[in-house]
Amino acid sequence: MSVGKEKVKTMNNIRKCLSILAFVVALMGATTASFAQPSMETSRKNLVEVYLPVSHFFDQTPTNWLFRYRARFYPLMLSDGRIVHFDETIYPATYGIQYGRALSSGGRIRLAVLRYYRHYGGYMTKDYPKVVYITRGYWLFSPGYSHPLIRGRHLLMSLLGEINYRIGKEEMLLRAPVLFEGMGTIRGDRVALNDVGASVGARLERVLPFDFLLFGEIKYTRFFYLRSHMLQIDAYKAPSTHTLTLTFGVGYRF
Repeated sequence: MSVGKEKVKTMNNIRKCLSILAFVVALMGATTASFAQPSMETSRKNLVEVYLPVSHFFDQTPTNWLFRYRARFYPLMLSDGRIVHFDETIYPATYGIQYGRALSSGGRIRLAVLRYYRHYGGYMTKDYPKVVYITRGYWLFSPGYSHPLIRGRHLLMSLLGEINYRIGKEEMLLRAPVLFEGMGTIRGDRVALNDVGASVGARLERVLPFDFLLFGEIKYTRFFYLRSHMLQIDAYKAPSTHTLTLTFGVGYRF
């Protein structure tokens, strides 16, 4: 994939993130007319949340927009030269849980734990006829702080800052199409992730009845301390060094 096409893809994903965030804001506003109105002001100091992250890694891998997606496996070359793929539906194990504690200053300290896993199937590289299979799986631990920027009766907008520790793996398998499964040229490598980074972003939350709330976040993460060597095939690089993430979920105050 050329640099120009990769930039266009990245910008499209950023626009999608902003569009989804705008939808979340509209949904929060719509709940104003649907429920008796709770207030952001509460004596409850603790908050627990579950969420789904949508992440763009600024490389050739697709963004996980859907909970269910279809990956391409087993490229086979037929006798007439055509290459076919068998598809398989995948349910990615990507989710997060977060705990927050309100401070007297109005801010909130927080600790998030994210489990990310995705098998991307295979895609054709410019080095035809090879196919790259990619798997990305890691745990991300993120202590942080949110500072209120705009506080309304029902809505709260905050700025975010986090320190991130990532542990897991990214691996790729370079394989030529074969006449039948199990034969052909195979070359693979794995990167063990043991990295430290930082995130900045913004958060919008909307209180609901019975101390529940909806929230959305958009964050940019940069890993600046990598303890592994760098691998690269076409636009894909391992380990990934920066990520744009849109998070949406539900929380409970207690």
